Amino acid sequence: MTTIIAFKSKLGSILCADTQGNIGNRSVNVPKIFPIEPRVVAGISGPLFILQAIQDILSEGDVPSLETASQVYSVVNSWNGELEDFYGVDFEKDANGLTLLPYQMFIATENDIFRVLSNGEVISFNEANLEYDSIGSGSSYALGSLYSTQDTPDIESRMRTAMSAAAAFDSATGREILIYQVYENATSH
Repeated sequence: MTTIIAFKSKLGSILCADTQGNIGNRSVNVPKIFPIEPRVVAGISGPLFILQAIQDILSEGDVPSLETASQVYSVVNSWNGELEDFYGVDFEKDANGLTLLPYQMFIATENDIFRVLSNGEVISFNEANLEYDSIGSGSSYALGSLYSTQDTPDIESRMRTAMSAAAAFDSATGREILIYQVYENATSH
């Protein structure tokens, strides 16, 4: 898996992720956060083939607006349909017949961050009044670090410290750290 952190500030949205990917017994460098549009960035935690397939799907066409949780939900469901139809992904179902996703995702815009849960639910940071969150196998370590450094004003420093904590305790988190910032009229990496 991995660790991805999302942070919402007054200036915009920030995603941070490690780049360690595991293929068999080999560890490889994999960017798990990437731009979708000029001011929209995604981060995916889950199997590498899902990450690569979603990136392939995104390269094939225009992405509809991703400004509301319902828009994100619709787009992610269309991606999941393509994952099933064209990439052979067989999604598990829960006891109620609802699809369980083998991944979680953040989608960050300049105005909001959306968390896509493994049950397909989409949570808006603005609507849930969230400042930060984390997904992936190292997320509990990252969240503990973010909570313990809440008096530190430098967001990037907090994120790097949280990633270091996740990497220290989670063997699936490591390598370089990528940070994407989505602000009004700009995305930086």
